[in-house]
Amino acid sequence: MTSLRLRKPSSYTSTSPSIELPTYPGTSTKATSCELDFYGSVDRDEDCSSNPEPIYTSKALADSPDFRGLLVTNDSWLNLSLTPLSETSSPLFYVTNTTFSFTRPSLVLSSVSKNGPVLGVLKILWSRSNPFALSSSINVPPSTNWESLERTSNWTHSTYEFPWEGMTYVWERTKCRWLGDQPDLELREKGKGVGGKVLAVYRGEWDWKGRRRGVFYLRHRGNSSEGEEVWGSWEQVVILTGCGIIEAARRRARARRNRGGGGP
Repeated sequence: MTSLRLRKPSSYTSTSPSIELPTYPGTSTKATSCELDFYGSVDRDEDCSSNPEPIYTSKALADSPDFRGLLVTNDSWLNLSLTPLSETSSPLFYVTNTTFSFTRPSLVLSSVSKNGPVLGVLKILWSRSNPFALSSSINVPPSTNWESLERTSNWTHSTYEFPWEGMTYVWERTKCRWLGDQPDLELREKGKGVGGKVLAVYRGEWDWKGRRRGVFYLRHRGNSSEGEEVWGSWEQVVILTGCGIIEAARRRARARRNRGGGGP
């Protein structure tokens, strides 16, 4: 399996205004045998092609040294806490979801807690385009460059894409249960196709009696030999866009239960 190209430790900090995103050498349309060892059975919905991309199993993700996990738990009715799987300390990120407000963003990503420093915002709209931005305030300055989490189809919610730092990335739904209100997702660089490097994964959990909601798995970057954990702008964008898709799915599920239609 090809490895991520990592920025030298001396040139990377999580506070840098411009970060180097994972880049990859060219990949063929056929996965190698070592890559196939990671992949489990494929459960695809009606929008999938006849030659589906492989997906990681939850066990492979949990055991892989290439990924680190964030446990997603419900906090109150709508909000989410994200805590590293390897730790038992306080959450690393917090997501505030606001449904009935025209003055606040639909989703606010904060550090540690609801009252922690704001990291980014996202607006869930009824159109295919959902603007987002990394910002230190929910009142985003006019000079901030908004990006768009774009639904790629007029008819389904199976694929979203977004640009970041000159490249385009795709969140693809790999499973959506009839009784569930959230999809399983995988993130890849656009255009890599079958065998393309998986950058992040979301696995929903269906713990109806508990607070556990799912797990985000993100590829490591930084100087892993020195044990560094990089949680910079790229990770924040991954979590922001992924949680935006999850919240949009949850809204559609509530609308269906209330016989109000499909939602955004």
